[in-house]
Amino acid sequence: MMIRHTNPRLTALAAALGLFAVAGCGSDGEPQSAGASTTPSVSASPSPSPSPTVSLSPSPAASTSTPAPAEPKLGQKQTTDLGDVTVYSVKFPVQAQDDVASRIRTKGMQFAVADIKACSNGTTDGDGYGFSISDFQLVDTDSRTYTFWNVQVGARSPNLVDSLSALATPRAGACKRGWLTFELPPKTRIVSVEFAPSGGLPLTWKVR
Repeated sequence: MMIRHTNPRLTALAAALGLFAVAGCGSDGEPQSAGASTTPSVSASPSPSPSPTVSLSPSPAASTSTPAPAEPKLGQKQTTDLGDVTVYSVKFPVQAQDDVASRIRTKGMQFAVADIKACSNGTTDGDGYGFSISDFQLVDTDSRTYTFWNVQVGARSPNLVDSLSALATPRAGACKRGWLTFELPPKTRIVSVEFAPSGGLPLTWKVR
């Protein structure tokens, strides 16, 4: 049997070279620094923005109010406690057809006439009378009122004063129609005719 003798120097050199080779071997990538954490980082997701609050306004309630009735116009018949009244027209200014009316007219004033029809239902007022010319009046834009002019003379015929005298003692179904005369300042703007009996609600006819 052959016994090989090893050189202790060569053995030591080979061991040194082997250690060098081991130290030089490693990964081709960049070396990780010592102590680097290998735990994956966790980033907090942003909280979702709250949804905008939507305020639902309640729908407005439908109006249940009843509109006021339109003001009656000339030519429309209206019913009173004493019967029916119709105002057909109003004329202003007018020239008097009666010479007497022209002579006694108030200086600086002008005549206005209203064509009125009254039909009695047979009843009377608190004083025992039917329709009265004192219950009719004109109203201007300044809310001033004008009553009849004269109990004996009118600017137009037939004079309603004479006609209504026949209804002083009311008879159901009896109707009278005529012109009622008023005196007004020049350039007065008439807006309505009223029937305003004492103690009763007035009725109005719109002129303009």
